[in-house]
Amino acid sequence: MIDSDYRDIALDSIDDFLTIHPEIQDPFELEDLQSFIDLLKKMFTVNPSERITPEEALNHRFITMSHLPPTSNNSYVISAYEKMKVYIMEKEEPRVYIVQKFLGRGAFGQVVKGLKQGTDEVVALKFIHKDDSESATGEATILKHLRELQADQKNLIKLIDHFEYNDSFCFVFEMLDMDLFDLLEMRHDKPLDVSEVRVVAHDLLVALNALKNAGVTHTDIKPDNIMLVNHQSQPFRVKLIDFGLAMETHDLRNDDVIQVCGFRAPEVNLGLPLTEAVDMWAVACTLAFIFLGDYIYNPICEFNNMRQIFKLHGLPDQDLLGKGTKVNRFFIFDQSNQTWRFKTPQEYTETIMIDSDYRDIALDSIDDFLTIHPEIQDPFELEDLQSFIDLLKMMFTVNPSERITPEEALNHRFITMSHLPPTSDNSYFGWLPATCWWL
Repeated sequence: MIDSDYRDIALDSIDDFLTIHPEIQDPFELEDLQSFIDLLKKMFTVNPSERITPEEALNHRFITMSHLPPTSNNSYVISAYEKMKVYIMEKEEPRVYIVQKFLGRGAFGQVVKGLKQGTDEVVALKFIHKDDSESATGEATILKHLRELQADQKNLIKLIDHFEYNDSFCFVFEMLDMDLFDLLEMRHDKPLDVSEVRVVAHDLLVALNALKNAGVTHTDIKPDNIMLVNHQSQPFRVKLIDFGLAMETHDLRNDDVIQVCGFRAPEVNLGLPLTEAVDMWAVACTLAFIFLGDYIYNPICEFNNMRQIFKLHGLPDQDLLGKGTKVNRFFIFDQSNQTWRFKTPQEYTETIMIDSDYRDIALDSIDDFLTIHPEIQDPFELEDLQSFIDLLKMMFTVNPSERITPEEALNHRFITMSHLPPTSDNSYFGWLPATCWWL
């Protein structure tokens, strides 16, 4: 039989599949094609008794994608994982997660949106390559410890599952909404009102209190590690995420370099003894950020960051400076009067970083928060702002041993609203009962 509309395809072997699409140049896509060819060869085995079985085929690298790194930033790899189901085969029933969307990448892995097959539960899957096993093991230890304390009820992200998949560790988390950076972007960089800040402050203080009671320090609190639960149904409710750098508090050491510059407590740069109080400082920086719509302290240059801190809050006590192992980076000891003084830019021996897109915010004290929003005229809102400023000052205490604790902060009038009358026809009170759900 001859069909004039059909021509035998010109192949000498299955390996010729490599030549059919010469436009494929990406090395990962070529490797993927090679794995497909290998599977086809086993499926096309002429002897049926030697032909690959369905179970064997399901465990072939083309299906499991073991040849493709899940933490790669290659566009082909990302697309491949988004299109493919992630099968986790164990002794018990398989857990199947369908990868739907790439969400983001952190220092130690990438996060994707997934759907748990059979329950239609939407989850966030975080992959950490086994090359970073120390980070993955540390995060798993902290998260399991927090899960035992029902930490998800304390505004800490809920861990649902964890397992090994190919050459990666995978953590399955509840799916949250968006981080605080995304929130400001959605608002076209419009900062939060003081009453909106209170909701975020309350939830973060609850999280810090739970961490303190568990003997854990997050060490990396910043706006992109704070996510809204569901901004539409629960406005401004947040949870703390990403425990990849979290530590048991007793393991903190003076020489540890933790926290990003704009949210770093001064005791870290000075080499002072570290406690969970570093997290309180970072929360204060975050609350200031969402109220100002900008960083309160320089996020790029450590020298300018410290200069701004001491400008707003005064220098640390002399005896405190004497205990720092890295004080010499920023201070010079004046032999004539036996005191430490802050270096001038000319005396600072490290590089002073400058970013042309960033300008230090013009504040002489935290009290200047009163002048940032001159449109605030309502006496109750002004009183509310004053209570926020008072709390911030206690959170920004330079001496960590004197810094307000989470439990004390939760009882501050800014959170309890004891400075505002519980019943009033003032318009500023209109939405407070719905958002301040804890009262």
